[in-house]
Amino acid sequence: MIYDKIKFDAYRIYPHKFSFKSFLKAYRNQGFRFIFFHRLYNNIKNPLLKIVVKIFLRHYCYKFGFQISTKTKIGKGVYFGHFGTVVINADAQIGEFCNINHNVTIGRQNRGVKKGSPTIGNKVWIGTGSVIVGNIIINDNVLIAPNAYVNFDVPENSIVMGNPGKIISKMNPTECYINNIKEL
Repeated sequence: MIYDKIKFDAYRIYPHKFSFKSFLKAYRNQGFRFIFFHRLYNNIKNPLLKIVVKIFLRHYCYKFGFQISTKTKIGKGVYFGHFGTVVINADAQIGEFCNINHNVTIGRQNRGVKKGSPTIGNKVWIGTGSVIVGNIIINDNVLIAPNAYVNFDVPENSIVMGNPGKIISKMNPTECYINNIKEL
C-alpha cells in the first residue's frame, strides 16, 4: 500500500513509468521528499528505523517549512507545489490527488458549532495563502482560490474564492490545475 502511494506521489511530479530513476527525479522535489518520509514513518514497524526516519522528517519540517503531523491522513498522489509554510492539523484528512500550495493552513477550530478539523476530498486544488478551518467537508473536484478563507462545507464541482469565502458552482473546476493523475 505504501508503495502505491509513493508511486502515485512520484508520478504527479515526474509522469513516467515508476522506476528507480523516476523515483530519484521525483526525490529532487521538496514536497515529494517530505511526503516520502511522512509515508515511511507511518508504515515502519522497526523502532530504531522509525527514529532515523523521524530525524529526516523533522529535518525536512524545518528546512522546507512543512508542519504536518505524522498522524495526518494523506491520500495517494498528493502534490506540494512549492515548499514553505504549509500547516496541516493532525486530525485533518486529505484525499487523493490534491494539490497544496505554499502558505496554506488546514487547521482545527477549537470552539463553536464547527469544532474540529477539515476533511478534504479527492482532486482538490488549494491555492496559496488559503485557510481551511473547522469540522467541515470539502467535497471532490473543488478549487480553492488563493487567499480564500473556508470555514463551511463545500459541494463538489465548485470554486471557493474570497474572504469570507464565496462558492461558485462550475463543472470540472480543477481541469488543467490538477495534472498527472492517470491510474498507473
